[in-house]
Amino acid sequence: MGRTRVHGPGCKLAAQARREDEPEHDTVKRWQALFGYTYAVAAKEIEDKKRDLSLGSTHTYLVKLEGALSSPESLRAALRREMTPTALAGSDDSGAPAAFCKVSATERDRLLLALSSSGDSTLPYLIGGG
Repeated sequence: MGRTRVHGPGCKLAAQARREDEPEHDTVKRWQALFGYTYAVAAKEIEDKKRDLSLGSTHTYLVKLEGALSSPESLRAALRREMTPTALAGSDDSGAPAAFCKVSATERDRLLLALSSSGDSTLPYLIGGG
């Protein structure tokens, strides 16, 4: 006995439908460009971030490593952190290679206060938040 194949517009729509919790394609592509992730890793990172936010975790930010904060070590010193943050490879708005580090909302506030207290008028390039 042969298999019956079902055809029709409903089958195509079902095949194209994405899971409700699956990130938008454009968002995944943006994360790939920013952080150099594969499509699967970018999608997982986005899903994890959404889950963290839905659980009420604190927001994180990315600080672009440049100027006075040109290395993870200089960011660690500015934050008065024991551990040096990990640099993440990505690209800036123009597509040029750039490095970033993750910081918490509390660390972001501490960093801005430290820079303003030191007389440095240059604000760090921050991505994310809430």
